[in-house]
Amino acid sequence: MSLLSYQTALRDALLASDPPDSAFAAFGGTPERWKVYRRMVRSRLADNVEHGFERLRSVIGEDRFGEIVARFLAESPPRSHYLRDVPAEFLRFFEQNRDVLMRAYVLPAYALDLARYEWAELETAYSFEETSEAQVGPLDMHRVPVLSPAHRLIDLAYPVHRMGTDGHDQAMPAAPFSLCLYRDAKTHEVAVLELTPVTASMLSLMERRTLTVTEMVRKAAEEVGATVDVAFVDALSTLLADLIERGVLLGCLVPKETS
Repeated sequence: MSLLSYQTALRDALLASDPPDSAFAAFGGTPERWKVYRRMVRSRLADNVEHGFERLRSVIGEDRFGEIVARFLAESPPRSHYLRDVPAEFLRFFEQNRDVLMRAYVLPAYALDLARYEWAELETAYSFEETSEAQVGPLDMHRVPVLSPAHRLIDLAYPVHRMGTDGHDQAMPAAPFSLCLYRDAKTHEVAVLELTPVTASMLSLMERRTLTVTEMVRKAAEEVGATVDVAFVDALSTLLADLIERGVLLGCLVPKETS
């Protein structure tokens, strides 16, 4: 048996829903010992997923959540070498199989939004700074704006960000929101901004780092059909100052010196 074949067989034996004793025959030892190891591996992976989606687990119940995690392990086993990536792989499985899972486990309509929001929180909290201070200068309307790496933009169909930390809010009406999750510059806690359409467009354009502030404002206004008048400019000044104070907007890229 090649190393790749061995690894594949071991993965299937450890993560399949209900493997027969014969699945462990190629590894030596007794099936009972391998089943103990199987429980340990699955428990570690499940605990990691649960940590990422505690409110979802609270909403749908421990049993249903456990069944969905088991299905994830069997049908779309984690590919990353790092445990920290497993919740993201679970979310991808949930997104790709949303309709099937919603019907099979009678999940609330906002379940996927809640999972997406919880993962965005974790990503924001764990994000590390990648932007050098030497790259960023003061805000300049003729330069490219730079957002803090510790932020995430997300569009939701349900207001799951207003849900209590215990996750109990079964009667949630649909209401679309665009959000910016960011790590507060002072407290380092994850905070949330509800965005207007024009602000959501601006921040999305800022993420690309291709337009100057002036160009970005014009394009965002065009996308949402806003008129750039005196009131718009006043609101823009307040918005940019607020984003800088919160640590969401770091400033603008400094042109590289040419020798």
